[in-house]
Amino acid sequence: MADVLSVRQKKRMHLPPDNNSYKIECLPQALYIQLWGQLSRLSDEDALLADLESYCKEGISNWILDLAEVSFIDSKGLGLLLTLLAKARQCGGDLILLQLGEQVEKLLVITKLRAIFNIKRDVAGALEEFSVQ
Repeated sequence: MADVLSVRQKKRMHLPPDNNSYKIECLPQALYIQLWGQLSRLSDEDALLADLESYCKEGISNWILDLAEVSFIDSKGLGLLLTLLAKARQCGGDLILLQLGEQVEKLLVITKLRAIFNIKRDVAGALEEFSVQ
């Protein structure tokens, strides 16, 4: 993980104040996005989408979404994941999901959405996938 962030990136970093937030880091080949809390009511959803839109305009469209700290997901959360996938692809990139919790994994299987998402175990695997594309 990149330890040094530019001033612009630091301004965009949102730390989890109420266990419902996100953090974005620029890695060499992709954005690394960590989410916390429940994807039924992500408090910073609009800010996240706005941040990703600005990265998209800058040509940064490969996104790694780490869900390790997501405690719950429902249909609204699935909608967010689909929105992020569509946005990344519209920008010419892709979205890779990381570290799915048991509840998230089950929901993706039940809804048959697991097949449309690229899922990796760790950041290294995701970055390797992007380097192949």
